[in-house]
Amino acid sequence: MNIPKAILSLDNISSEGFSPLLQKGVTIYTIPHPFLTRYLPKNKHLLPDEWLFSGLQLCKYRKVILVTLQWAYAGDHGEHVQFKNILDNGLFFPQIEEIIQNNHDVFWLFRLHPLQLRNPRYRRLIDYLENFVSRYSNCEWNQASHLPYPSVVMLCSGNIGMSSQSCYDAAAMGVTSLMLCPTVQPGNIHGNWFIDLVEEGYVTKALPNLDVINDWVDRIEPKQPRLSNLEDDAAWEDAFQWMLRESGLNSKVQSHQE
Repeated sequence: MNIPKAILSLDNISSEGFSPLLQKGVTIYTIPHPFLTRYLPKNKHLLPDEWLFSGLQLCKYRKVILVTLQWAYAGDHGEHVQFKNILDNGLFFPQIEEIIQNNHDVFWLFRLHPLQLRNPRYRRLIDYLENFVSRYSNCEWNQASHLPYPSVVMLCSGNIGMSSQSCYDAAAMGVTSLMLCPTVQPGNIHGNWFIDLVEEGYVTKALPNLDVINDWVDRIEPKQPRLSNLEDDAAWEDAFQWMLRESGLNSKVQSHQE
């Protein structure tokens, strides 16, 4: 079996998973995520304009909450049986709308799943969301659905989802999530999902209770990014120097300079 000489791992958990290969002589470098480092405060001025929101004055709102939508909850399409009949509209619980109606100082970003954007059979869900957002000045869905996920979540105090794995992406940026799907609640079919994030304080699980959601929105604030190595420039340098040595380019450059 062929194994690599080295692995460039993007987080400590992956590095731990690869660690048995150390006994086989594989070098493991845990490096900052090359895409997410672009969103560090010191680098955000370098982001392309097309990755940024335009025309939204979010600073006048007390909080910005992202609702990360998920496919498989529109039961008439014969999707996963465990998700059928959970959501009447196939997107989110009615308690979300009630909170939006009563909290005009909170802005809500709705992000469709890429599958919902690209598959024509979800057109009715897009129409529903577009109509919904048109009724509330404190909501947006289009830019929130098309910009890169970090561009959206970095503006938010918190993220609300159903059973989406995107809560890991939110945690990487320091944003905590409220997961409302009954299947992920303790004791249910997916009750063990996100246990690591729950233990680390990046995920709260709850049933769609109006008071619970309101309380979560009121107290939620951004945390430290879960990817704690994003500013570890030295790790990048070590990995880069290793690649130069292994490729022989380092000695060639030194020879040329001499």
